[in-house]
Amino acid sequence: MRYLTLLALAGLSGPALADGFVPDRPGFADNPAAVDQGHLLGEVGFSSVDLGVAKAVTAPSLLARYGLIRDWELRLDLPVNGVIPDKGDSEFGLGAPGIGLKYAVPIEAFALGVVGRVALPALQEGYGADDLEYLINASFALPSMGPVGISGNLGANFVDAGDDLELVWLGSLALGGGIGPVGLYGQYIGYYDGDAGLSSGVGAGVNFSPAPNFQIDLMYDVGVGDDGIPDQLQAGVAFRI
Repeated sequence: MRYLTLLALAGLSGPALADGFVPDRPGFADNPAAVDQGHLLGEVGFSSVDLGVAKAVTAPSLLARYGLIRDWELRLDLPVNGVIPDKGDSEFGLGAPGIGLKYAVPIEAFALGVVGRVALPALQEGYGADDLEYLINASFALPSMGPVGISGNLGANFVDAGDDLELVWLGSLALGGGIGPVGLYGQYIGYYDGDAGLSSGVGAGVNFSPAPNFQIDLMYDVGVGDDGIPDQLQAGVAFRI
């Protein structure tokens, strides 16, 4: 499940919406922006990863983001993980609850945000890591060139497993743009650990904003090469109050 969580983080967040409403959407990626002070964003993500004989799903992943002060937000999340086999019964359980902070770095050249997250052991055995898990992720967005923008994420995920420290790197780079309430993007995803090496994938997605404080997202990624990431379908919704 830890591997699937990392895949879910390696994606592009769409363009900023009106009045500072910029979703992260669990199952997609982190945007550089922080929630405005005093506002609450609720986000729900769904994912399905093809493992051949079964599909690993997150249904849903819940994320709450609250603007503490300018450029800082508090983050609480909880995934519901599951496995849907080709044969037999499906199983679901509560994964690892997480708490974190995001800091939107106040620079003018480009948007930069940094997230730190600590995940507790999974609430149900077999649906997440058994040890404390830490994530540090930086996301950026370059100034748009007309209707086109470049965004990306680079993160490190590690588990404190007693005497051993397991470290995995993940990242993405995406090119996207929008027309009115619709945004489109394509992306590259990379996932690296010392044992398995580099796994790569490419994908595309669309987001739709029918209202100023509401967004719907859909994304599909496929592996590249023999060691590519598993194919995955992701969907999400986000709203601000």
